[in-house]
Amino acid sequence: MKSSPVFHAAVCALSGAAYGLGYQLIGWGPLAWVSISPALWVCGRSRPGQAFLYGWLFGAASFAAGCPWVASTIAQFLNLPMAPAAALFGVFALGEGLQFALALGLARWAAEGLQLRLGLSIPSALALAVPPFWVAVEWLYPEQFPKYMAMTQLFHLPLVQSLDLFGTAGLTWLICGFNVALYAAFCDPKARRAFAAMVLLAAANEGYGLLRMRQVDAEVARKFLNGDMIRIGVPQGAQTLTERASDAKFPLYVSLTDLALKNAPLDLVVWPESVFAPEVLGAGGPEGLSNPTLDGIPLQEALRARLPERTHLLLNGKADAPSASRLRSFNASLLTGPDREFLGAALKRHLFPFGEYMPLAERFPILLRYSPRSSSYMRGRGHDVLRMKDGTRLGILICYEDLLPVYVRGSVRKGLDILVEQSSDIWFPGRLPYFHLHAGSLRAIENRKFMVRAVESGISAMVDPVGRVTQSLGFGVRGAMTAQAARMGDGTLYSHTGDVLYFAAALLSLGLLVLRLSPTR
Repeated sequence: MKSSPVFHAAVCALSGAAYGLGYQLIGWGPLAWVSISPALWVCGRSRPGQAFLYGWLFGAASFAAGCPWVASTIAQFLNLPMAPAAALFGVFALGEGLQFALALGLARWAAEGLQLRLGLSIPSALALAVPPFWVAVEWLYPEQFPKYMAMTQLFHLPLVQSLDLFGTAGLTWLICGFNVALYAAFCDPKARRAFAAMVLLAAANEGYGLLRMRQVDAEVARKFLNGDMIRIGVPQGAQTLTERASDAKFPLYVSLTDLALKNAPLDLVVWPESVFAPEVLGAGGPEGLSNPTLDGIPLQEALRARLPERTHLLLNGKADAPSASRLRSFNASLLTGPDREFLGAALKRHLFPFGEYMPLAERFPILLRYSPRSSSYMRGRGHDVLRMKDGTRLGILICYEDLLPVYVRGSVRKGLDILVEQSSDIWFPGRLPYFHLHAGSLRAIENRKFMVRAVESGISAMVDPVGRVTQSLGFGVRGAMTAQAARMGDGTLYSHTGDVLYFAAALLSLGLLVLRLSPTR
């Protein structure tokens, strides 16, 4: 029975929306295991060019359902009414959806080569071709807000513990493979054994997760018992945009810091991104800062008069470094000791477009007129691991650098004990703060580290090495959070081997394309 293109389009749109909801609402995560199958059914009944378009529709619907908060973000940053912002959001969704068009269109085209050479049915050929293309495109396609299929699986923590072996690629292979095996078994009885094998593989992943959670929990308990940990405080001001621009921000965070210190003795207090308003001037450049001053006074002396002592303090704000040609500005995290002595700076490496810089603005300065909130920061290239006086090594992540596994893995290889994320999600209402929390939690699991998140508007949290949120302050809540974090080991298999499975997927995809292009008898 032949279905109409309209019916096929509706199936792909609904399939994509169901898949995308797992990124926005954690309770919808189980749908990732089955929601791709209907789109595969449509692609199996279509020509490669049609499969490309249906995949594009799947991807656009997925992004629209999973990241609707991007529309209000566009309105905020570009100072636009919601109608044109929604139109730009639609363009954004089409751009994000293109990755699924590439994955499904290329896989459908490669499946024809497997059909010709191996005598497979199209469902069986797609079952072999789709996973490597899907995994490779997830890795290679450029996204402003990187999304990995593993983010949808935090509804059940044992599922994501294999991140310490293979990173996000392993779960993408597994879930995509489960979908294609389900589709193939539905269309071709010969493929049912493959589906049974995928069920067993999913069960093995569950068993590994349960075992690793017990092992990691036992290691954390031993470290707490032996005192191999630090106590951390996080003040969260949760100011509105209007309040944030006032002079009340600094005294608010001083008072919240005092509150945190009264609640418990602390080794470190972490302020969120950009709440330290005074601009710091220092020598150096993208590789790092030295000899910082504040209003012409050495930073140590200036901070002693303004901030409570007795504990390490990690600040974040704007830092300027003069050069021969111009003043260079950085988003900088500054670590000070208990006596406010300067212990080092980490400079943000992945800048936020339209906020921290305007793309192409150096060549076309007129663009800055249309994005009044855009700054002109430079990328840092220096230290991202700062050391406290007791030797504790902090891996610093600023804004949404925690969405990028390669940054975290690089810091772990340099040697660190605890991950520290400083961010401000005040520009992103709705579900973005939860999206950000879920995405960042994956880095704690991949590398088996505690991660403390200091977020100006929320959600500030402590995430343990198995992905649990042990302490948190909700979005819009003003207060001070205190928590403990153990100094964990030297990383995991994934920390040291990296994206091996992504490389394998890319090479296998390339091989399938070459096979399809090679002449046949």
